[in-house]
Amino acid sequence: MTQTGGGGGPAVVFALCRYNNQSVNENWHVAQAFGLLNREDGDLAWDEEWTEDQIFKFRKLCISMVLATDMARHFELLGKFKARVAECDDACTDAYDPAESKDRESVLVMAIKACDIGTQGKKWKLARKWATIVQVSACITHPRLLPTPPFLSLIRLMKRRRRIQKSWKLTFHFLQEEFFSQGDKEKMLGMLPSPLCDREAVDIVKSQIGFIDAVLFPLYEPLSKVLPELKSVLAQLEHSKSMYEQELATRRQNSREKSKTR
Repeated sequence: MTQTGGGGGPAVVFALCRYNNQSVNENWHVAQAFGLLNREDGDLAWDEEWTEDQIFKFRKLCISMVLATDMARHFELLGKFKARVAECDDACTDAYDPAESKDRESVLVMAIKACDIGTQGKKWKLARKWATIVQVSACITHPRLLPTPPFLSLIRLMKRRRRIQKSWKLTFHFLQEEFFSQGDKEKMLGMLPSPLCDREAVDIVKSQIGFIDAVLFPLYEPLSKVLPELKSVLAQLEHSKSMYEQELATRRQNSREKSKTR
């Protein structure tokens, strides 16, 4: 949505107007995706053997799934899904009919949402890593700027296998930094930072516990009734939450001990 070279103000305003301020980021990306697929000079030819009806249904499903990742619609979509799950209770795997388009679409929509926001359902080491504010940026032409040997090995591997141009940069942006960057921008515009986006007020450990309780458990619990394989993710969420609680308890204990020594 931004113009090449920075700024991007007019382009952002255009995107907001084009999509009527509704799921602008998601609308823009899915539109760009199909724009690339349908380029006349492209060689993808992805729909040559598809009927017009198949193309229409595929596009409709993709749009529904991508737009569902807009967190502004999260509780609306989750409420509808939970109501449907409540109708079939414990027999959801049988009651949900893959041949029924509405059932199939609702499960796919919730599944992509779970993938989109479910990093805390991964193994603890990876879950904690994604929750941490980490940003490592290094120019391929200056690998000495990278602080640890694993990154140097990664650079060499990427140079060999992908022939990366010297001007490219390797940048890791993890989840919390993305939120904080949004909060910084909102402050610059004179707005109140969105929830979890104020780097001066957010406690990462507490916010992750709250996010697991308020967002992830309510999402994965009904979804695991339809897709029983996801029960292992629920167990991992429980573990991640307990690890954060231990981390919080340790921090509080250390704080009390420090205050006693003063």
